[in-house]
Amino acid sequence: MSPTHTVTMSPMPTITGNPPIELLPPALTKAEARSLESSARRHWRAASRNALVFAAELRRLHDGGAHLVRGYDNFAIYAEHTFDGLTANAAKQLSRQGGVLLTFEHDARISLDQQRLPVATTALRALSVLHNTFGENTMLAVYDRAIQLRPGRAIVEQTVRAAMRELDAPPSATPKLHAAAMENPQPNKDDLDDVEDLPSEEISELVDRLDILRRHVDDLRLNVEDPILARRELRNIEEEVGQVKTAMAAAYGDHQP
Repeated sequence: MSPTHTVTMSPMPTITGNPPIELLPPALTKAEARSLESSARRHWRAASRNALVFAAELRRLHDGGAHLVRGYDNFAIYAEHTFDGLTANAAKQLSRQGGVLLTFEHDARISLDQQRLPVATTALRALSVLHNTFGENTMLAVYDRAIQLRPGRAIVEQTVRAAMRELDAPPSATPKLHAAAMENPQPNKDDLDDVEDLPSEEISELVDRLDILRRHVDDLRLNVEDPILARRELRNIEEEVGQVKTAMAAAYGDHQP
């Protein structure tokens, strides 16, 4: 009889979750991390401030008709050709944000010369939509409340939305907000409770393009007896129709209904 061999089976490991991930040791020491963080913070603050100041300067160029001086009919196209790496769509958005900053400076909320500006770009986008939808007084009131909600730090989009919700607070709780609200007709309570009802940046862009297109059509009608001016306005209309199509694609998606 051949000898009997006993085979011992090792128990199979039970997998109850994701397999363990081997973590590599950090490449930086704590001292190196602190030093790099300090340097990155300085660059982040400088980049954030420079971006805001650039938006304000871009708006000044827009309002001053710099594109016309340089021979461009369209400001966004002028900006795209003037500032390397800047797209026409980004120029339009930045110009709107710069307009908000200039409004704040005009109303003594900020100074563009100060080292730290109390508003982030995400807040500017939300405030720009707010301005287009409900007017300047409402925007300023929301900004004032947002600054109170985030003292010592730059307000962001979430701060703006939180401040909007408080526009329904009792007058005694927010006298400045209430006073500003009384100066200008305000949206109803349902509008303020659901801040998601605010039009998106893309919808606001589409409305802006349609307004520009309408102005070009009006200019064509006014100059219809002058062949040179009429042809120029027709070219503007044709160009703006392309901008409207682009804005509609961004607002609704590229798919056809």
